[in-house]
Amino acid sequence: MKIIWTLMLCVLLALGATGCGGGDTPPTSSQVVVSLPEGTYGMGESAEELDTRVTLRQYVEEAGSDTAQPAEGHIFLLLEFRIDNLRDTELPVSTLLSFEGRVDGQAVSPSTDALSARGSHSTLNGTVPVDGGIVGVVGFEVPQDWQVFQVDFHPEVTKSDCISFAVAKNA
Repeated sequence: MKIIWTLMLCVLLALGATGCGGGDTPPTSSQVVVSLPEGTYGMGESAEELDTRVTLRQYVEEAGSDTAQPAEGHIFLLLEFRIDNLRDTELPVSTLLSFEGRVDGQAVSPSTDALSARGSHSTLNGTVPVDGGIVGVVGFEVPQDWQVFQVDFHPEVTKSDCISFAVAKNA
């Protein structure tokens, strides 16, 4: 009789131990892996095109400011870039003409309202001198639940050449 109880106890302990293992659990929202579009650069990476070096330094989500608020269910997404001019002529840059965005695959234009929420950050409007650089932000209005944002920078607004960057929320 002791042998039967001992065997039953061993079986119960073995079953209990397997239930304590991690096992396969479905991913939670914080574990979901979002892949960035192919051919894009990520945060902190530098890319060169048409004698222009561009680096996406960081992004910040803003709820708005006293002067501008996003639509309900939206936020302002501010992306900070460093743009270095490697050519022998000045480089004009415009937040409205040099940048295009896509949030989760949907086209979105730069937002002048988002730029009003930029705080102390400079915009990317102006001329980059020969062998010089500028740091500033471009802003977009996006849904609060965005997952992947892709932004294209056109070193020359009259050409189709661009440098693409992408960021994944909470990545």
